[in-house]
Amino acid sequence: MSRKLYLYIAWAIWAIASLFALTTADVFRYTIFSLIPLLSILSIEYFKRGFRHAVLLILVSFAIGIAAEAYGLAYGAIFGARYEYTFRTWFQILNVPFQVGAFWAIFYYLAHVTTNTFLRSKKILKLCLLDATLMTGIDLLLDPVMVNKGAWRWFSTGPYFGIPTGNFIGWFLVSLAISFIVRRILKIKISDKTNFALISLISTIFILLVVSLSP
Repeated sequence: MSRKLYLYIAWAIWAIASLFALTTADVFRYTIFSLIPLLSILSIEYFKRGFRHAVLLILVSFAIGIAAEAYGLAYGAIFGARYEYTFRTWFQILNVPFQVGAFWAIFYYLAHVTTNTFLRSKKILKLCLLDATLMTGIDLLLDPVMVNKGAWRWFSTGPYFGIPTGNFIGWFLVSLAISFIVRRILKIKISDKTNFALISLISTIFILLVVSLSP
């Protein structure tokens, strides 16, 4: 099989994921929607010969995301207030749905590669700050949509569509920790001349906007 074929497979997989999201009322209820983008990422990284680094990045961001969410669910800390996930899932880790950890990994990959596309810098702090800013920007769109769709709910309210401000501070800090570990400790820097991550990030934003406007 031609290695170039993996590029086309990755784009096809992401297109399927996008269509699935646009036609599904609550994408977080379906594990397949988190697995499809992960397969797409691994496919494109195999094509680019960056498979090992991509796997490490996904595992680290998944693990830290799960740990932060587990602590937040148990103690109401990190993300500003107590909250709970309202959907059932086939697999949980520390009471956190598998999909949640998967999306931490997916979103961090997109943020990481997009940062490397736009910021030509060797300064780890700048790279980490932009990673965390992009991640927080994604959550600014994601959280109101999913709260409205009933994927999770907060026990306290806040000024931003009823969401506590501490949630976004927590997202920024957790994302910053992920980025620091990936970039400074593991020394992973994934680049992408195909602009796969950038276009996929734009697609993700478009999906969130469409879902937010759907009845």
